[in-house]
Amino acid sequence: MAALTAPAALAAAAANEAASVSQQPLDLEFAMTMRQIELALSMVSDRHMRIRGEQWAQRLGLLAKLRQPLFQKDRNLHADLLLKCIQENHWSEPMDKHPPEGPLPSLPRHVACALRRARLERRHLGAGPALSPRKRQEEGVQTDGGQTSQSLAHAAATAVKPATNLGGYGYSRALAARLARLELQNKQLRKQLDAVVQRSRSTSPGRGTGTLHRARSRETLPGSPTMARPRSPMVRPTPQMAEMEPSTLVSHAEVPADTEAFLKYLDVFQAQDVALAASAAVALRSEAFTERRDACRVLAQLKEAARPHLAQLLHISESDEDYEVQKAAKNALRSLRRQGISPEVSDPVPVIAEKQSLQSRREVKEEVPNDIDVADWLGPKALFDINGQILEMSLENQVTPNDLVQIWERHREFRASATGNFLLPARWPRCSSSIPLRSRASRADEDNAQGSVWWMALNSSEALEAEDRWVELPVFPLSGAYFPFSEMELSIFEPRYRQLYNDILVSGGRRFVVVAPHPEEERVAEVGVVFYLDELTDVSEESGDEVKYICNHRIIERVRLRRILNPSAWKDASTYLRAEVEPFEDDDLLEDAKEQQEEVMALLTRLASRQEEMGGPHFESHISDYANASCAEQGGLWTLADVFAEYFEFLQSEKEQNLDIDIEQVYRKYNLEDQDDDNAGTAPFDEDVKDAPGGAPMSSYEPYEDDYEYEEVDLMELPSNARSELWRLQEQFEEEASVLNDDLMLFVHQMLQSRSHAERLKIMQRALLQEERRLAARKALQSVMLSIGSKEGGPAVSRAFFDVDSLCCDGGAEKKGPAGRGSPSWLCLLVYDLNLVGAPPFSQSGA
Repeated sequence: MAALTAPAALAAAAANEAASVSQQPLDLEFAMTMRQIELALSMVSDRHMRIRGEQWAQRLGLLAKLRQPLFQKDRNLHADLLLKCIQENHWSEPMDKHPPEGPLPSLPRHVACALRRARLERRHLGAGPALSPRKRQEEGVQTDGGQTSQSLAHAAATAVKPATNLGGYGYSRALAARLARLELQNKQLRKQLDAVVQRSRSTSPGRGTGTLHRARSRETLPGSPTMARPRSPMVRPTPQMAEMEPSTLVSHAEVPADTEAFLKYLDVFQAQDVALAASAAVALRSEAFTERRDACRVLAQLKEAARPHLAQLLHISESDEDYEVQKAAKNALRSLRRQGISPEVSDPVPVIAEKQSLQSRREVKEEVPNDIDVADWLGPKALFDINGQILEMSLENQVTPNDLVQIWERHREFRASATGNFLLPARWPRCSSSIPLRSRASRADEDNAQGSVWWMALNSSEALEAEDRWVELPVFPLSGAYFPFSEMELSIFEPRYRQLYNDILVSGGRRFVVVAPHPEEERVAEVGVVFYLDELTDVSEESGDEVKYICNHRIIERVRLRRILNPSAWKDASTYLRAEVEPFEDDDLLEDAKEQQEEVMALLTRLASRQEEMGGPHFESHISDYANASCAEQGGLWTLADVFAEYFEFLQSEKEQNLDIDIEQVYRKYNLEDQDDDNAGTAPFDEDVKDAPGGAPMSSYEPYEDDYEYEEVDLMELPSNARSELWRLQEQFEEEASVLNDDLMLFVHQMLQSRSHAERLKIMQRALLQEERRLAARKALQSVMLSIGSKEGGPAVSRAFFDVDSLCCDGGAEKKGPAGRGSPSWLCLLVYDLNLVGAPPFSQSGA
């Protein structure tokens, strides 16, 4: 083939060569992508001199053949074709010359890295482990430079793997493939163009009209000897070329007439953009907020193809019910506006009827009790102190606001809200938020509660030998509620605990000890339970080796730790702990506790009815059909304790759901997403409000970035009033959840450490009575607030996220309400500041 002057003709020759060699329809989409890259780089880079057309055809034809079978719809890998292409185009020679760890200079960078990994792994994609040497010889698999067709196929699939899961966003395959090509153009090509433009600016004007000053006259090409390349006329790069698309750059070169037919495929990319934009518009109506958010990000990169969907983006940016989707839509509109693409005023705003709204959650939030409900809520009252301890409980007498004020004043001074903005509760963005939690004590008697648990220290580094008087068993520290005679399923992924299961299977013992670790110190509970392995399933292939085993166990008995044989393994995690244990059995096997059992069941029935009245998690009315307070192994007191522990977990889940519901109101309250380009460099909120503890005034506001993840929230970027509210409510939620967890773990430890059935009945009775008193106190406070709101003309409290154990406020200056300290209005403001939902009964202007 004769030497060609226009790079477009070289690309045409490459396409024809690839189509003739592969005997398959050419993947025009990929060929055009490679042609645009080569055209742009060849015209504006210092490697602009004319080269032989045969070598361009060989290079681009190989790339086309390499990529074409990988982008078929069924995504089958043609390993033989791939190996044949490499051999035909003399790529096997560099493989033989370079060691397995060396680079492959003839290959693209990402393919070379993938082939290097394939050498080490030697796996066939989706076909399990690598073939053995004998199996390869039987099947006639050819090798070349240490490579096999299987490993090459795996390498090629690895090279295009990022296109199917770009950035972890979970895009569809069509969106991911298109975005991969966009990244290739926008990052690699733009980087090259910018660098060349900078070099062209520093070039002297007298150096010539068509060449760059630092142009090279010789270059080594893949699979060919070193050759000299003559100079050729070249379009001089200008700063404006950095802003041009590759298709526009083609018009700056002299394209021969025989390549005009090939240039018509430039429309393929425009059609692809339009189809991709239509797919993104459909995704905007999805129920999943992640799909709507990703669709907004895709439209932000499609430029003119996204113009028909600007009105839909504008509608989502103003009315979508998810904060992350609104931010992504605003960012997409801002990005398109910078490119001269903005929505018309007359564009109709479509109504997205397919997406389900959160109306059901709002109805729960806006539910207001009627007069009959208010009358019913004026039921049993309770006196309690600031720490949630019940002082007196009565079914006849009612508690007045003055009684509550006296109790609070006797124990701790109160500091009301610093501003009048704490009317509705703010919440964390989601329960998976990465906002750092500040460790603090959850209640005053925490030390006393932990002091009643038997702990064993792990601060010794000396390894001990086992003795004959005790039994040696592996130790698996786990936090949770585990009671004897129940069943449990565990997922095993850590290497040391994989070793634990392998060891107990080989030895045939199938037993290990589970103890609770201390939340802060290097200690474990002395009393634990023994897990017996019933069934083990290897799920490493299904999970990509993230989880090794799914195991089912029976808890058969309680044991007490006597010695930890290898305490140093707790720090270095080199292996699992081993300990000597002894059985921990009851002393009163023949003791009669029939009356105590009846009292526990009566208290459980009364608590179940009270839970149903309050709403939320509650025991089933027929719980006595499958659990009672007897000493039976199945369906006895241990089963009842397990049900009670599950109730605590439901309470924690309810609090997390309340967080997810209330955060939307906070974002809408402060309009955190309303940012325009004019306000991008200034703080859009008032900074005169007092900052939260540990916070700092926000001096600037950074616009939203496209790689924003909803799990990461930086409080310092929020306005000070919203930041203060989030900090305050963060502490309250942490405290409430910590109290529930502490109560649950204390209950579990006391049950496991008990030496008699009668002692366990007392522990269960005490736990049920404490929960009944907590519900009674919560109902009493709701009744007081409803009565105060009705007397002062304000709306009644709709729903109270109130936990008696969380009534702990930081000490500080007092705040006088409009009616004075101790008045019903002051008490109402007090409860609002303790995170009760409802409007204030008086104007905040006088507060």
